[in-house]
Parts: sequence; C-alpha cells; structure tokens
Amino acid sequence: MGASADPALPRFVQLVLDVLDPVAARAFWTAALGYVPDRRVAVTDIVDPRRLGPVLVFQDLDPADAERRAQRNRIHLDLTVPSDAAAARVRAAVAAGGTALSTDVGRWRIADPEGNEVMIRGE
Repeated sequence: MGASADPALPRFVQLVLDVLDPVAARAFWTAALGYVPDRRVAVTDIVDPRRLGPVLVFQDLDPADAERRAQRNRIHLDLTVPSDAAAARVRAAVAAGGTALSTDVGRWRIADPEGNEVMIRGE
C-alpha cells in the first residue's frame, strides 16, 4: 500500500491544563468536546472516544502558588460539530459548569470554570 513508518513522528500527543479544580474542568471539557473519561484509576485524563483528538490532562495547580498561577497559559479550542448537534453540545457544556460568552449564527463561545474558552461551530 506504500505506507511506511516514520520514527520521527509523534506517537502520542496530550494537552495538559493547569487547573485549580480538576473535577470541574474535566466535567466541562468532557461535555464540550464529547470526550470520555480515561478508564484508568487515579488519572484525570479525558480522551476522544474515536482516538483521533489529543488526550486532555488536568493537572492540579496549588492555589497558593501565585507565581505559577500568574504565568500559566490560557487556552482556546475550536470545535466543529454537525449543525444539528451544536446546540445540544453547547447546552451540555453550560450544564457542566461552562459560561456562555457570545453567540453568533452557528457559533457559540463558551468558557470553562477557569476562563479557558471553546468556540463551538455547527457545520
């Protein structure tokens, strides 16, 4: 078939979010992305059930560590879903602790409990 392995390509990609409340962040991003919790015990990861998107990991951030909190990155994800599924995905994300920030035709901007945003688009 002409396929060949490239050992230089990444084998695994995960996105790590430093959060104050891993439980709340995990609930929001699970609902927003349609991901599922990792089945392993004692991990906060969520995974794409189709195994196409990156794993998201929620790393507990010490609220007393003001210096680290000040320098942590903010993230913004874009998510495109079928038009007839977009509104339900938005409702699920808000019900899971998200805040609706703005709405445009076919586009919703929502923030997780710590202010990170996702733009959900229906196409």
